[in-house]
Amino acid sequence: MQGIPTNFYDEYGMDLQRAYSIVCLLVGGKPERFSGLANEVKLPEERQASCQDDFSNASWSWEQALKSDKRKPEDPKTKIDTKYAEAGNYSNLAELGARLKILEAVAEWLSEDFVWRRPISLEMQQCGSPGARWDLSSQKIIVCYEIIREFVQLYRDYGQVALVPGTPKMMKNKKIFMAARPADGKSRTRKAFRADRPRP
Repeated sequence: MQGIPTNFYDEYGMDLQRAYSIVCLLVGGKPERFSGLANEVKLPEERQASCQDDFSNASWSWEQALKSDKRKPEDPKTKIDTKYAEAGNYSNLAELGARLKILEAVAEWLSEDFVWRRPISLEMQQCGSPGARWDLSSQKIIVCYEIIREFVQLYRDYGQVALVPGTPKMMKNKKIFMAARPADGKSRTRKAFRADRPRP
């Protein structure tokens, strides 16, 4: 937690729960590819067994939600502009992003697969904190350089250290408890969350 208080009223779930949900969807969609990751972050086998149902539900729900916005072959493509804004301390990331045409690749996919009611644009910029957001006033998807830096760091660190200290345990009520080891070496329970969720 690093001394940062948890806001239980926030619009997003707790980081630990969201991280496990993402891993669960990965292993649910491609178990042969991501079971190693699930084991490395110590996602209990009992939880992994339910991940294919989670992935199936999420995939079906997204298909239904996006069905009316899927582009048909006869539909014109929407031009989506891209921009790498002033990067300051992240100039190396901006240069790399522009060279690899990261935003351009995303724009091409969005234009190819979806119908847009009005033009939108994609922009990388400094935000002051990691994240990405939709700016309604400018009709722009903003991707922060800070979150790109975090992904780079995650990639560099992955597999070099234990991803999760302690061992998650699943209770009868399907809550998972994370036991972390503080500086004094004693195990202490930090967080618990519901492992299941209602189906759509």
